[in-house]
Amino acid sequence: MRVALSLAGTDAGRSGLGVYLSSILPSLALELVQQGHELLIAGSPGDLAAYDPILRGCVALRGVETAALPSWIDRPGPGALWHLGCFGPWAALHGASVVLLPAANRRLSAGPIPTVAVVHDLAAQLVDGKYDRFRAAYARHLVAPALARARRLVAISQATRRDLCDVTHRPEDQVEVVPNGVDCARFHPGVPPHREDQPYLLYTSRLEHPGKNHRRLLEAFARSSLARSHRLLLAGGDWGARALLEASAEALGVSAQVRFLGRVPDEQLPGLTAGATAAIMVGLREGFGLPVLEALACGVPVLVARAGALPEVAGDLGVLCEPHDTADMARGLERAALDPDVRRRVASLGPPYARSFSWESAGQRLARICLGVAA
Repeated sequence: MRVALSLAGTDAGRSGLGVYLSSILPSLALELVQQGHELLIAGSPGDLAAYDPILRGCVALRGVETAALPSWIDRPGPGALWHLGCFGPWAALHGASVVLLPAANRRLSAGPIPTVAVVHDLAAQLVDGKYDRFRAAYARHLVAPALARARRLVAISQATRRDLCDVTHRPEDQVEVVPNGVDCARFHPGVPPHREDQPYLLYTSRLEHPGKNHRRLLEAFARSSLARSHRLLLAGGDWGARALLEASAEALGVSAQVRFLGRVPDEQLPGLTAGATAAIMVGLREGFGLPVLEALACGVPVLVARAGALPEVAGDLGVLCEPHDTADMARGLERAALDPDVRRRVASLGPPYARSFSWESAGQRLARICLGVAA
């Protein structure tokens, strides 16, 4: 049996979707090959180049191949429509029995062979103003119906499964939950920490408004006591909101205490996380929240919004706040950063808790779901 996997919709490795794909591919490929099956990994030339180090390791396994799709599918509109109408027939023509879409909330497929659709979140449908009208219409009128028709749905959290069931009207037993993992070889208490001239709080998330909730975080930081003693580091690429956030920080009088780091190279992220007084994840509808686990793996306290999958991922180790209430968020920031009981508990229990989330296990389970669909 051959599984055809599309790299499309994963931001060429520049976001959490890219981390997911890079982390899950090795164990997914190995599990399929060990079971006597094949994996065909398809992507545009840009995608294939972006994931080249991971792909070379996978292709070293007998039974794993790559295939180049047209370069123009990198354009969001044409690429989304091509996948919806053509990727399934293309995969069948290349001998596949199952299509695996690791970013199915962005790229869907319909066609003659079964589809396994991995959904990370449905924020495009559920957060007002997250995307422009074209992408919002695409999510509501094309993605949701295509997900409803997929042979098998996979959610990365219980929260995403609930959202999927609401949107597709499918029962929960038709949506399998395969949680993300964390790389504890990179994120652990012994990582040499990054140093600043002041203690700092860290929010690792692309600069997107309103979904990632940066403006309320800036307001909460400004009204907290931490604005006098800490910096707020915002690590993430600009998805159209940086100018707005810089203006907000200036208006709030905290621009000297806020640093915009841009997208942080992967090799620097563990040290940046380990050096933080506290990590922050306050998005309005996160489907998982990898930075939460990465912080806990380093023994760093986390402030998380009481929304989406964040409370689920943090378990009882996260400090919770209401994402629309800046006063509550300010109190949460101070508790995560300053409460000695919180800090001691996370330092002790965070690393073993994070180790219970395994990328290897996630890849193996996803491979077995594909095999079950084909059977």
